[in-house]
Amino acid sequence: MEGATKVEIGDEVNLSSKQVGRVIRIFQENGRLRRKICSGRPKALSKSLKRKITQTLRKNPYHTCSTLRAELKILAAARTIRSYLHNIGWAYKKTPKT
Repeated sequence: MEGATKVEIGDEVNLSSKQVGRVIRIFQENGRLRRKICSGRPKALSKSLKRKITQTLRKNPYHTCSTLRAELKILAAARTIRSYLHNIGWAYKKTPKT
């Protein structure tokens, strides 16, 4: 669609002329339309670590978050593991201090 106006392009792809202009400007500045890979803060627990955590807990559901962290050599805090387990529906109890 070389030589077409923003309105014509917008009608073709169902976008407003303002959106078409923004897309063109971003492409001219960056050379791409998608976000950079790995932009932003990386996740503390990768998909493979999450899978290992759930596999380990299925074998022995009495692991504490601290022992999971040590056994799997996870760099994230035990609290991060607790949050992940809570999000996937695992219930846990903190051990009482003696």
